[in-house]
Amino acid sequence: MPIMDGAEMIKTIKKIDPLVKIIATSGLESPSNLLEVSLQNISGFIQKPYTAITLLKEVAKVLKS
Repeated sequence: MPIMDGAEMIKTIKKIDPLVKIIATSGLESPSNLLEVSLQNISGFIQKPYTAITLLKEVAKVLKS
């Protein structure tokens, strides 16, 4: 992302609406990147690459929570 990374975007969105549900995705496998994302109070996470079925299952899980 040219202006901010994913973690910064999550912080910005949560400032606007703390109750919004966010599903993060990443192709990075570095534990530090995953830890940073997990600390952002996200509702779900999908490791890239993923299939449409995986995305649909994660969205359904988040909507039920």
